[in-house]
Amino acid sequence: MDNRFGQENWDHRVYAFLLAFRDENYFMQPPKRRETLDPYPVPRTWTWLALELHEGFDSPDDIDGYVGAEVGAKFRAFLKTRVDIDDLVAAPRKFHDLNFDAKYMAAIMLASWLSKHVKQMRKAFPLIDEMTSERTEFLVITCTSMKRNKLLKFLEQLIKYQPEYRKILSEVALGLRDAIAV
Repeated sequence: MDNRFGQENWDHRVYAFLLAFRDENYFMQPPKRRETLDPYPVPRTWTWLALELHEGFDSPDDIDGYVGAEVGAKFRAFLKTRVDIDDLVAAPRKFHDLNFDAKYMAAIMLASWLSKHVKQMRKAFPLIDEMTSERTEFLVITCTSMKRNKLLKFLEQLIKYQPEYRKILSEVALGLRDAIAV
């Protein structure tokens, strides 16, 4: 999405939702009946939805029109999740009190916060510690949601702050390499 449409031109909450619920396979759910006029989620409809949400089209009819009523209802519930990222940066331990959806949303929102606060990135490192202590995946989501130039600055500062993060992220990258090599 970033390469094709630009990082600022689509709604990253779609990505967070698909990651959060990847075991449910909402990314692609062909209908049970072969012939239907009902919409259903496939990669193309998620792409269109991410672009439309960015433009402000977020009514239930808009969402359901792309991914169907059942998945649309779950996605709308996910969108209702509210996270105050400034509050989490100021009080990182609050991350553990968030529900499942809010934690994924926080990881995505943190990427935007870091990109906007390049000179103050270190303020967010305690939050990153809390997120990573729960699941390494939250750090990965934050990293993959950042533009490359901001990501490189962030990683450089993060590894200076805590060299252990180099090992954590290297293990993730090597695991992905091994997984796709099969």
